[in-house]
Amino acid sequence: MKRLTFALLLLPLALPVLAGQPEGWAYQLFVDRELWQQQRIQVAPRVQLGLLADSEAAGLDSDEGLLLNRAELLVYRPLKGRVLPGKGAKAGPMRQRWDWGFRLEGRYGSDFAPLYGVDEGRDQRLKLSLPQWYLQGYAPLLDGVTLQLGNFISPVGNENDSPNDPPRPFYSHSLAYDYGPKRHVGALFSARLPWAQQRGQWSADLGLVQGWDNLQDNNDRPTLLTGLHWRRRDGRFTLDWESLWGVEQSSEPGQLQAPFKVLSDTARPRQFQSLTLRYWNKDKRWRTDFNVIEGRQRGGDAGPGLISTDSHWYGANLTVVRQLAPQWQLAGGYEWLRDQDHAHSTLPGGIYQSGRISLSWFPEAWLRIRPELRYDDYRQAAGQPDQDNRWLLSLDATLFL
Repeated sequence: MKRLTFALLLLPLALPVLAGQPEGWAYQLFVDRELWQQQRIQVAPRVQLGLLADSEAAGLDSDEGLLLNRAELLVYRPLKGRVLPGKGAKAGPMRQRWDWGFRLEGRYGSDFAPLYGVDEGRDQRLKLSLPQWYLQGYAPLLDGVTLQLGNFISPVGNENDSPNDPPRPFYSHSLAYDYGPKRHVGALFSARLPWAQQRGQWSADLGLVQGWDNLQDNNDRPTLLTGLHWRRRDGRFTLDWESLWGVEQSSEPGQLQAPFKVLSDTARPRQFQSLTLRYWNKDKRWRTDFNVIEGRQRGGDAGPGLISTDSHWYGANLTVVRQLAPQWQLAGGYEWLRDQDHAHSTLPGGIYQSGRISLSWFPEAWLRIRPELRYDDYRQAAGQPDQDNRWLLSLDATLFL
């Protein structure tokens, strides 16, 4: 913490230097800038710091104080194609040339989604990790297809761990994010569907992955990832449906994986699906996001913290974003989630309601400062902690370098 505090004291001295650098200055730290740009290779450092305080709550505890969420480096070659893995199709004629891309992310900080098989037993607050590493390829076949291989952020759900908006106008994570997958290792195939373009752009995803957040599968049975995406021609209305289907139980106690712990010698299937609608008004000053999730897990052996009976969780969240000015953005959100079966191992079972409001300020194009106020209301299920609520106040700063 002393080192982090010292770094923060020096940060104001460094900012004028960074502000004076030309766009893409990070190239100069590694290799000849012109050579890398010819190959379309991008280098992007990113730093996020947060200050957080909350009221005491029995089952809704969170880290408080000053946090280094991330100090990360992104090296990537963006893929050129009319369809992107897990992100939908683009308007226009099919690209006739083959293309390839890659992405490698290195991170140090408290924002950490463990990958089973490499990250077990890491209890320190600040951790070094590789959140993403994958290759992509585009082929001008059918109406345009892509293949992605490696470790990638889950395309299932409306929110991921990126600090960018969309899809994330808030500092705190939604409950839908807590109840969904974070990362996958495997293959994801995406294709633009050859339907009439005047009705919008359609695409589909099909993938085989090592379950939820796995480098080493805990049961040697792959999980099926599917998706269907629609984009209106003007890009102002989008629809995304994604799902996961597979068996996710562990046969040995040492292989149990949070947050849904299932122990069994026989197949215990899990399914999860997400539906997201996103709409912008004509001048794109207003944006509305509506997301619904639903998950089920077949129960296994009985034991402390284990899912022993069939469990079901579901919820919905609504976010409205208003662009007040080029440098200012206001966002408000409401979420409701039900987990009466206590499927989640680190959150108490029951019914949750949450409200959030944030104000983002961009004094420079590369700097965002964002205060947020959040209120959570929790009503317990049988055998869970008493009813409780929580206020959470945060302030974060993100440098997009």
